[in-house]
Amino acid sequence: MHLKTIELVNFKVLEDFKAEFSGNVYMISGENEKGKSTLLQAVGILLTGEKQDVLTTGKDKGFAKAVVGNDEHEYMVELKYTAKNPKGILTITDTKTGMKSDRLSTLNDIFKYQDFDAVEFSSWSKTAEGRRKQVEVVKSLLPTTTQERIIAIDNDVKEIKETRTIDNRELKIYDGQIDGKKAELTDEDVKVFANPIDVKQLNERKNQLVALEVQFKGVKTRYDERQADYDAMPEKEKFLNDGFEKNETELEAEEREVRVEFERRIKAIQNRRKENAEIAEAKLAELKAKKDEIVIKQKSAKEYINEAENELKEVESIDEKIEKADSHNRKHQKIVELKEVSKKRVEISAKVELHETQLSKLATEREKLISSSKLPINGLNFSEDGLLLNGIPFMPGSVSSSQEMEISARLVIAKNPNVKIFRISGGESLGGEKLKALVKFAKDNGFQGFIENVIRGQEDLRVEEYYEK
Repeated sequence: MHLKTIELVNFKVLEDFKAEFSGNVYMISGENEKGKSTLLQAVGILLTGEKQDVLTTGKDKGFAKAVVGNDEHEYMVELKYTAKNPKGILTITDTKTGMKSDRLSTLNDIFKYQDFDAVEFSSWSKTAEGRRKQVEVVKSLLPTTTQERIIAIDNDVKEIKETRTIDNRELKIYDGQIDGKKAELTDEDVKVFANPIDVKQLNERKNQLVALEVQFKGVKTRYDERQADYDAMPEKEKFLNDGFEKNETELEAEEREVRVEFERRIKAIQNRRKENAEIAEAKLAELKAKKDEIVIKQKSAKEYINEAENELKEVESIDEKIEKADSHNRKHQKIVELKEVSKKRVEISAKVELHETQLSKLATEREKLISSSKLPINGLNFSEDGLLLNGIPFMPGSVSSSQEMEISARLVIAKNPNVKIFRISGGESLGGEKLKALVKFAKDNGFQGFIENVIRGQEDLRVEEYYEK
């Protein structure tokens, strides 16, 4: 369906305007504030039923009327408005049956018109935000179930990418840790220090040797003391013998001096001599027994000392062994840590690979959904960042101006299959190439276009069908 006629009375700056249309593309020209944008707005309101204050300032009432249709069917759309109701009441009438309705839903069901500016759509490709808006427009052309699944896929992709970012960050941390630990180790270290040394056994042995050393010192001290006693015994023995002989001499002298008394006291003296001999014999026997005991004990102690001295030589080497074991185990611990970090890295790497697999599957599914939905333009696709035309980003520098306009215009068709009308404001900024492409598209696809064009110094509003010179 096309716009066949339009009549405006007291519609903003247009107090009285009438026009008939039978061609494809019309240029609406004039100086600023002459009603160009107002006319485009009126067409949009009559096609969409959008409510706005449109009554000309100072007027009591007015109306906007249009006939929209094709050779088979026509509809009269009329908007009446007053000072009390400046947004007005809109009705649509089937000119063939006479059926009339003031329900906006009826208008929308018949026209299904979506206000879509192809030039504005084309301009969106210049910014990242605009390219995302273009994606939403194209996405809206897909079946609802497909849109919902793509949204779900995009959400899954976003979540997976966020998780992948975290995992990649963790993977880099593990890589740094592995590199740091490998810098401290050689390949030979990894072999030599792969297993730890049991320092516990060495420490237990060290404790045994410390206890042995204490015991050894006690035994050695007692051995030295007994040896000193033993070495002094000959002198003591001589002293005892000398004392005994001296006593014997004195007794003989006394015997000679007091022989008379000796007889009388001889028995007592003999007893004393006997007693002296017994005591000396007992003392010597005791000394000999002690000496023999010392010899036995010293022999045993000497054997113990010799064995202990040989064993205690290990004391000097045990600390060295413990230090070497500690050094060994410190490097072994680095190898253990390296293995743990490497294991975690493998786990994270597997997760990252899984993310890539999931993303690839989702991307494939998304691609199939889009390709199977048969978008209105062959080769048109989209990612979350923007549209793609045959795999090329839909943006200035990548596609030509004519391609931009053709794609934009084809989307107008897709968005408005019933009413084939497009409106473009700021047409003077189109440029020759885009305008030419737009006109060709309109003629080739049976579309009707209204393009606003500012012409300085043109005081009247003109609506003229466009012809190429």
